[in-house]
Amino acid sequence: MSPMSASKTCLASVVAEGLRASCRDHSKFLGLVLGARNVSTQRAVQAALLLSVLTPGVRAGPAGDGPIDLALGGLSGPTALAHEGGFPDGTLALSAQVTLCNLGADAVPFEAAMSPDHPGVALQLYRVASGPGGHERLVQVGTSWVHHRFAALGQSFCGSCSGGPGLSALQPGCSDAVSASVLGDAFWLGPRQEWSAFTGSWSCLGSFFDGLPADCVRDEDGGGTAPTEARLAIDDQELLLAGATYWLEALALTANEASPFDNLGSRAVQFSWNGASWSVQAPSAGNALVSGPAVLRWGDDSGSADLNPHDGEVVASIDVTDLGAGLWRYELAFFNRSLDGGIDRLDLPRGAVLLDVTSADGDGDPSNDWTASSNGSTLRWQAPNAGAALAFCELMSVGFTTDAAPGPGELVAGVMSPGLGGGQLELPLTLPDHGGAFSDQGCALPGLAGAPWLAGSGDLSAGSAQAIALVNASPLSLAGLFVSLSSTPVPFKGGTLKPFPPFDPILLPTDGAGEITLPFVMPAGVPTGTQLWLQWAVQDGGAVKGVALSNALRGLTP
Repeated sequence: MSPMSASKTCLASVVAEGLRASCRDHSKFLGLVLGARNVSTQRAVQAALLLSVLTPGVRAGPAGDGPIDLALGGLSGPTALAHEGGFPDGTLALSAQVTLCNLGADAVPFEAAMSPDHPGVALQLYRVASGPGGHERLVQVGTSWVHHRFAALGQSFCGSCSGGPGLSALQPGCSDAVSASVLGDAFWLGPRQEWSAFTGSWSCLGSFFDGLPADCVRDEDGGGTAPTEARLAIDDQELLLAGATYWLEALALTANEASPFDNLGSRAVQFSWNGASWSVQAPSAGNALVSGPAVLRWGDDSGSADLNPHDGEVVASIDVTDLGAGLWRYELAFFNRSLDGGIDRLDLPRGAVLLDVTSADGDGDPSNDWTASSNGSTLRWQAPNAGAALAFCELMSVGFTTDAAPGPGELVAGVMSPGLGGGQLELPLTLPDHGGAFSDQGCALPGLAGAPWLAGSGDLSAGSAQAIALVNASPLSLAGLFVSLSSTPVPFKGGTLKPFPPFDPILLPTDGAGEITLPFVMPAGVPTGTQLWLQWAVQDGGAVKGVALSNALRGLTP
């Protein structure tokens, strides 16, 4: 019997037994596949016998009425508006003056709420300082609600303004300077979650301003808002670290934005307590507005990704320190720039040793802290619930020590509410390179219990023992392993299948713990540099199309 016939016989026996009993020879399947490279290696996927392939649609970006370009032109005059509680255990409410510039060819609507046609402005504050173990890290220490801009002043801070004060619209070439007191006025502050950072849009219906009944008639005027509520609020303790650097960041939001890359910027600010109140200033020397996310100002390497076709962007920076004795410290800052679906998971490679795992979300609430776990080759941080996912312009900081030196890698981020652009993003970034034969290639699609994990062990040398292990899959469920010698990713059940074109999939049931382990022996005669791509598909009622996908795994023969 040929190797491929043996695998098909094995597969048939599994199906015939209702997928409740394991075929005795399934552990040899991967070795058989590699030993049969000349038999149907480019066969079209026959997974339709097990699972149907559905190609999802794609969500288009916002359709603009004109070439609108509302840029952040200035950030100055940081101001302490209020302080609640006794120092050093109180809370500071911070604001600043923000200048908006119309760099486009069309007017930008500035109609007051309850009209949806107006810009929004939000503030964030970051700190760079020594974290646990003395390692430098970037953390977010505060965010504000969104200020609803209600009138355009029509100034000339950004160039020549010929339109004058339009009030209900900012004309091309004109600017609008929002004072710190106005920006922090509770009457014009509304929750962030009501805005789409991707489209720059807001709806009055059912909003904070609307109240009850939901009829787009303003019922809420912010009169009951506490002095530090809704504003950029920072605990005193966050401002008392010696030698810390602080960056104040502002974001401008508007609908139909043609160039959504110049609406975010930051400047360094300094804090000092004079015995009675906080003093805040933005030094003038060497402290010009830096366009783009503040996270890009920090770290040794940075990467970004957006969901196709541009459903929103995420950005990450990483700082790596050689500790000696074969250990490296990794500090990662992950920033959701404009992804409305939110981020609730981070996966990245690790080495054999794992020490001092940390995380910080900057909100001071331990009940929504992300938790870390590992499957031996991948380190994962997971949000405990939907409310803990990273919304737009929120940042998560994580750190760990491992014995894997830095090298080119891929950070995988899971989307809490997947749109038609997909359920995860992969960011190219300097990450631990454990030097093993198997590497995590991302593209997991979560089910009811989250995303299944696939890890490999062994060096893929001829005659040596190898194993691949699936965990966190749906228990007692039908699963199909896709294997290929190349990767041309294709849409599959709302996710992405990377081993393509594959061999016939092998079908097996998961055990009561939702796991499958496949040991195999590497055959001789496989050329150096041969790629082995693997990915499981598992029936799961909690998945978007009824099928969860593990991360893809790539093996490379020595």
